Amino acid sequence: MTQTTNIHHRVAIMVDGDTIVPEHSAWILQEGQRLGQIALARTYGDMSAKSGWRDADGVEAVHSDAAMLLIAIDAVEFALTDVFDTIILATDARDMSHLARRLRGYGMQVVGLGGPDGPSAFRDMCTVFKQLPAQAG
Repeated sequence: MTQTTNIHHRVAIMVDGDTIVPEHSAWILQEGQRLGQIALARTYGDMSAKSGWRDADGVEAVHSDAAMLLIAIDAVEFALTDVFDTIILATDARDMSHLARRLRGYGMQVVGLGGPDGPSAFRDMCTVFKQLPAQAG
């Protein structure tokens, strides 16, 4: 079955740059495009010189020493203002399960993206969870 893109479906991508590496940025953006129109794509975390996220095409890098807190604040604001239909949370942090549950309570579709060893609590709270592809090298 072919999945079509709904251009009227607005998608926000929020990446925990402290747990997800920038080599996944293109794949994450492709997943967002499958769901609709990407209206926002951000990565949050330590954006020092060692972070490749600053150079990732199509993703705004937001420096924060408290990435999960800032993601939570932004995501709840988005849910309360009814700006997006879907929020993609790319993370391997267990604490994000609380945010996913809250967003679903607001009626949001929450798509989780994470690694193979990502926390099951987070996976279970997402509407849909997809595993990031294995990295080459």
